[in-house]
Amino acid sequence: MVMSAVTTAISFFSIIVTRFEGLYELGVVSGIGVLICFFTTFFFMNALLVWAGSGGAASIVNLKEPASGVGFLSRIIEKYPGRIVCGSALLIIMLAVGLTQLSFDNNPDHIGIRNSQAVAAMKAINQKLRNSGEPLEVMIRAGDIGELNNAFGKLETDLVQWKKEGLISRADSLGSLIPPPQTQARLTGPTGMMSNLFGEKQIKVAELEAAVVREMDRFGIAFDRGKLRGYLTSIIEALKKTTPVGLNEIDGVSDPRIKRFYNKQDMSIVAYLYSGPNGWDGNTIDALSKGVREEGIGWSLIGSPILYPDIKASILRGSALAAVITLGLNLLFVLIFLKGDKGYALFAMLPVCLGFVLTPAIMGWLGAPLNFMNIGTMALIFGFGVDYGIYIMQSYLREDIRDVNNALRLSGKNVMMCAATTIAGCGSLITAEFAGMASVGLVLTIGAVCCSAITIILLPSLLWLRKRKDAVSG
Repeated sequence: MVMSAVTTAISFFSIIVTRFEGLYELGVVSGIGVLICFFTTFFFMNALLVWAGSGGAASIVNLKEPASGVGFLSRIIEKYPGRIVCGSALLIIMLAVGLTQLSFDNNPDHIGIRNSQAVAAMKAINQKLRNSGEPLEVMIRAGDIGELNNAFGKLETDLVQWKKEGLISRADSLGSLIPPPQTQARLTGPTGMMSNLFGEKQIKVAELEAAVVREMDRFGIAFDRGKLRGYLTSIIEALKKTTPVGLNEIDGVSDPRIKRFYNKQDMSIVAYLYSGPNGWDGNTIDALSKGVREEGIGWSLIGSPILYPDIKASILRGSALAAVITLGLNLLFVLIFLKGDKGYALFAMLPVCLGFVLTPAIMGWLGAPLNFMNIGTMALIFGFGVDYGIYIMQSYLREDIRDVNNALRLSGKNVMMCAATTIAGCGSLITAEFAGMASVGLVLTIGAVCCSAITIILLPSLLWLRKRKDAVSG
């Protein structure tokens, strides 16, 4: 019990080295929970057994053991250990090929709530807007308003060029609310298009209002005459301008959409870039990043499609470190438990090590990808998987005459029961509405099946082969 509690708690606590806060908290809570369960079992359950056996040991000892099939399995293993080892090796190699099919899913939408109406609505909106995935953002910061005005013009020119080159499908920017300076320059001024359009004619508010009111009445459109006059007056004033309207002229504009693109406090503007139907790829992001860098220091390209690969790399590093830590510490405690016998310590660790490798391999065969959540829980396989090998090796080594059949008979049912309860608990998570948690349940379920199967089939076969080898050499 002490070894099981220590090795399991170590595996859970090892997750704290990851930088994913959710996994960090999972490791802390689960590790503490394991230790609490150990103490309550060690003291409270034993007290209950003493109380239950107060009327005589027969009341708790003479219980009929349920059939488990361990006896039949041990006879098969004793008869064909070599064949079982060879067959297991071939099966492990075949399953390991699945590692080549394993993928990593970067999309956070795939670990959210299944069948979410909010997510479905957002997808429908994005489809209407022809958005594909998360947008990238071009952020520009400047020292003064004049510099930012110039950057605004450059940005709008770049957006047009990137769209022509097929790097983006479309963009949302301040240019959708205010024409960029270069466009305004073509329209205003003495030789601009607006001057050519109206010539010397002066547009009067009353004449424009009468024409608009006439058309609105014809179509039966209700309107507020006072607001209409103010609106038309602002249009006429805009048509009279001979200089471009810049960022300093929009400070008094109450349109909330402007705040989405322009922040006067930190002197910055932003544009949102949307990919084509196939989403963002590495070459496109590299090309956009290069174009943004060439514009100057104040320009930057940010967004989830750029951050997710970095987050993935960080989680992979943390998960690998957690696996190494838990493997090393578990091996150390197993060596101490087995009094330094390296050979038998490796036997005890074999099921969990093979189970750890076969779990992602089987996921590859099933087409179930790793993601931001389940990758971090891979180290937890060591938590419960290492106990299975310890149970068998403890039963095998504690007797003077080492009997593989007896060890399997004594501890095989324990391994089956532990694996069954683990599979029941973790397997139930597969039905969770939260897809990320469901993927965690799948990983741990596959790990429990692999570790337990290797423990009760391959490990006894290897012990039989070693015993026969020692008998021949002795």
